Amino acid sequence: MKYEFFQIYYDDSQLRHLIPDAKGHFNPTCTQYFESKVISDYEPLLCSKYVGTASWDLKKTWGIYNGKRSNFSIEQGLNLLEGGIDFLSLSYRRSHTTLVKQANMWHHPENFKPIHRRNNPTMFHDMFVYLCDNIGLDFEEPNTLVYEHTFFTTRALFIEYRNLLRKAITYIESNEKFNAELQQNAGYRHKKLPNKAAKEIGLTYYPFTPFLLERLLSVWVHWKVKEGVRFEYW
Repeated sequence: MKYEFFQIYYDDSQLRHLIPDAKGHFNPTCTQYFESKVISDYEPLLCSKYVGTASWDLKKTWGIYNGKRSNFSIEQGLNLLEGGIDFLSLSYRRSHTTLVKQANMWHHPENFKPIHRRNNPTMFHDMFVYLCDNIGLDFEEPNTLVYEHTFFTTRALFIEYRNLLRKAITYIESNEKFNAELQQNAGYRHKKLPNKAAKEIGLTYYPFTPFLLERLLSVWVHWKVKEGVRFEYW
């Protein structure tokens, strides 16, 4: 097998939304890490040259953001990777290039209580940089933004990023105070937390955790591009 492209789903009704030739990867239990945990646990086949991942609702996301560019196929992605691209982002290209500053604007819960380190309003920035510092990822505002853990890349790069996620999750679980801070309400108002997820993680809101982990990808890609990795948006 030359590739594997897996879309993460948690209910059988979502399978009909997968793109052609993608593999459904069932997430039986939601955690505060959401899809980052699933990706961190994923072990690609040895015979896979390329690995891609996305949520089950990738087509819906494209429909909202990408318009006419939503006609992606795995074959087209493979052609780009075989043609010399190392990392293909399937999330839409943002007009802004301020990853963390933008997050400070989006996540502003009224009752946020900083547990340690600081007492200022830029909580997302502080938490994100703190996490980066403690997993050995130098923070620099990235020039390339990759949201939603939606990408297609080489097996080696997938494993490298997966291992970074593992390191981040391990650190969060080892730091009780930081973990508690991340589980506070992130003020995400764009989508209601599904009932199944709320029951399994024991919260009625989206915590900060998945939003921080998702943004690690952009910073990691930023440094890989500086090292010579060939990046492209679909």
